[in-house]
Amino acid sequence: MKRYEGRSVVKEEKGVTFDALEETSKESTIGNLNIDIAKVSSENYANPPIPRGYMYVEGEWYNGLVIERLSDSSRFTWVPVGMLMANGTLDGNSFNCKFGRRNFTRIEFSENRFHEQLTPELMLKIEIINKRGGFYISSCAISKNKFTGNPQSIKGEYPWTNIDFNNAKNLASIMETGRNLRSTLILGAEYDTVLEWFMQSEARTREEVTVNSSNWGNYWDTDKAPQKVVKTGSIEDGCTNNIYGFAGNVDKWTDEQCGILNRVIRGGNYFVSGRNYHTSIRTIANPYYKSDKTGFYCTLWVM
Repeated sequence: MKRYEGRSVVKEEKGVTFDALEETSKESTIGNLNIDIAKVSSENYANPPIPRGYMYVEGEWYNGLVIERLSDSSRFTWVPVGMLMANGTLDGNSFNCKFGRRNFTRIEFSENRFHEQLTPELMLKIEIINKRGGFYISSCAISKNKFTGNPQSIKGEYPWTNIDFNNAKNLASIMETGRNLRSTLILGAEYDTVLEWFMQSEARTREEVTVNSSNWGNYWDTDKAPQKVVKTGSIEDGCTNNIYGFAGNVDKWTDEQCGILNRVIRGGNYFVSGRNYHTSIRTIANPYYKSDKTGFYCTLWVM
């Protein structure tokens, strides 16, 4: 497997297609969006909405307020976008958004190789961020309910792996399908917003996020590492603002793109070093790629 960290390329594992394509997607991208709406975020971030069918469990809005779905105990954590500094980007050029991707490793944003598609779904998410001031993310990597086969976000379960991008995206989308409540596979903008929140809330240092994440995840070089996939939440140091497993254990599919075809996998896993594959790193893979080291998170949007 090849991965980028800044301008370096490291060969690690066989079986994954990795291409850094120069061309951008022929489809419309976020670069065409008027992003003024994303520069501000509602002050409602300190009052997270609790959707019907959920209950408050623990935490405060600034350090990980958690809600739980009554039907299956799936948990989601509030990300208070409105409290963040406006240093993110949606177009890859202007870094003046509270909700957006971040460039944690170099000044230019990957020479426009990485991008989000301008879709009605993304437009809706930006509108909701402006209205609500934040969003929910699954508190754990998505796992498979042993009885129903449905996706769930529950501590103490093994992450759902050996899944390609399209199936991960579909499973994330069926977590919630109501009129006023929807779920989707995590975007690059959402992923980076979570990391920025970790740092700005002082739950994690910039070095832990962008240089070496081995001390707060399940990596090959983590102290007393089991060197295998473990159940979500079994390593307590891996919990940050009530989100489990964001560093190591399994890396994560996102809906961010590179070029026309490839999708972006974020972070590292138990088989690699937390220094070479820190939490913020981007890896590019063919959407049909599957691995027992790759899982996914979803986000929850309250209309």
